[in-house]
Amino acid sequence: MAGAGTMMRRRAGTELGQAPPDLSLGVPLKAAQHDAASHRHHQLPLPAPVRSRIRFLHPKHPFARSGQLFHAFANFHTMASGYDRALSVFSPDGHVFQVEYALEAVKRGTCAVAVKGKDIVVLGCEKRSAMKLQDTRITPSKICLVDNHVALAFAGLNADARILVDKARLEAQSHRLTVEDAVSIEYITKYVAGVQQRYTQSGGVRPFGISTLIVGFDPNDKTPRLYQTEPSGIYSAWKANAIGRSSKTVREFLERNHKADMDREETIKLTVKSLLEVVQTGAKNIEIAIMAPGKNIEMLPVEQIEKYVESINTEKQEEAATRRGGRTPGTGTAAILTRPSGEGSG
Repeated sequence: MAGAGTMMRRRAGTELGQAPPDLSLGVPLKAAQHDAASHRHHQLPLPAPVRSRIRFLHPKHPFARSGQLFHAFANFHTMASGYDRALSVFSPDGHVFQVEYALEAVKRGTCAVAVKGKDIVVLGCEKRSAMKLQDTRITPSKICLVDNHVALAFAGLNADARILVDKARLEAQSHRLTVEDAVSIEYITKYVAGVQQRYTQSGGVRPFGISTLIVGFDPNDKTPRLYQTEPSGIYSAWKANAIGRSSKTVREFLERNHKADMDREETIKLTVKSLLEVVQTGAKNIEIAIMAPGKNIEMLPVEQIEKYVESINTEKQEEAATRRGGRTPGTGTAAILTRPSGEGSG
C-alpha cells in the first residue's frame, strides 16, 4: 500500500504542473540537473530569455526561479554553434565557417591589383605607412617573385603569405630540376590553390588567411597570364582583378575602365588609378611591379609613380572643370556645344 501511495503522489505531482522529463529546450532534465549540481560554485544568473521560456512552459518548476541551469544551457548553446570551431565539419546549411573567416582576413588586408595589357602585366599594391623608427629596407614586400617569369601579390596575413610563397618557390625549382623546364603560370597557380585547399580539409590546421594574384608569362609565349586563388582553394583567370580592402570598389572601377590590348603606359596608368580609389596618401603608399616577356620583373621607382599620380590628378581636375557648366579646361569661357545638322528636328 505504501508503494501504491507513493506512485499516486508522483502522478498527482505531475498533474499539478511539475515539469515533464524534458524542458523542451533541448536539454534532458536529469542531464541538466546533474550539470547544474556540478557547477553550483558558479552562481551566475540564468539568462532572462531562458528563464522566461521555462516559466512559460513549466511555471511551478523550481528551476524557473533559479539560475543554476545557466551552465547546462550555455554548454548546449556552445555545442549547437560549434560548427565554426571545426575545420572539417559542414554546418547544416552547407558552410565551412573557418574558410569564410579566412576570407574576412583577406578583406582586412591591404588592396592588391593586377591588370593585363597587350604584352605586359602590372601588379600594384597598397603599402601601409611605415612607423617612424621602422627600417623600411627590410620590410617585406607584398609583391613576391616565385620564379624569373612568375610574380605573386597577396592580400591578408603576411606570415601566411611567407609560408605559401616559400612552398611555391620550392615547387617551381623542383619542377625545373625534374622536367628541365620552367613552370607554366597555370601549373604554379594550381599548385598554390591545391595547398590552400588541403588546409581546409584536415584537422589540426587552419586555412591560409590570404588570397593571391599570380601573374607572368609562360615559357616561349608572349601572352600575359593572370590568375587569382582564394583560401578555399578556388582559382580563376582574369583580365584585371583586385583583392583585399575595398576590392569590390576597385573591381567595379576596373570593369568600367579596362580595355583590351592596352599598351604599357595605359596599363600602368590604369593600375595606379585603380589603387588611388582606395589609397588617399599618394605615391608613397603604392607599390608597382611590371612584367614583360623575356625580361626580369621591374619595380617602378617612387619618383615615376609620383609622375603617374600627378598626371591622374591633373586629368581629374580637368574633368571636374569640364563638368562645371560645360566650360573648357584651363579657360574661363564656356564651351560652345554644337549639334550636327538635322539632329533633333522633328
